[in-house]
Amino acid sequence: MGQEEPPKGQKVKSRDVPRLLEQLACGDANAQAETLTLLCPCRNVRYDKEVWTAIFQAAQCSTSRHVKDRAGHAIGTLKERARTDPRSQELVRWLVEEGIAPAEMEDVIPQWKPYLFGDLNGIPIPRYVKPHRTPKNRARR
Repeated sequence: MGQEEPPKGQKVKSRDVPRLLEQLACGDANAQAETLTLLCPCRNVRYDKEVWTAIFQAAQCSTSRHVKDRAGHAIGTLKERARTDPRSQELVRWLVEEGIAPAEMEDVIPQWKPYLFGDLNGIPIPRYVKPHRTPKNRARR
């Protein structure tokens, strides 16, 4: 209670994490919602396992609709980041292995397979095709 909460634009530092985890554990729904807003990956990217354990606990155990909404937004943002970010993918895999997140959450991680092995089961990446322009057209620019 001696430290103030960081302003909205400021990044959450590692020294702030224990205090924020305490706020998530308390019964005050407004404090929990504000903390979840600060810890959301769209504002501050945190890969701390204890932070994500607390976020999932808030999503599952809270009775406040606002807290569940904030926790759901943070989890949804993690799912979006897991499509492209390797550290988020590693975090999602750990959360599923520990039983904190549901097993179907791991489905958001794309499985990369080359074209040679049958079905493409990942995000198709279009090959760069050079635009067809004649030398005369290029000179007109």
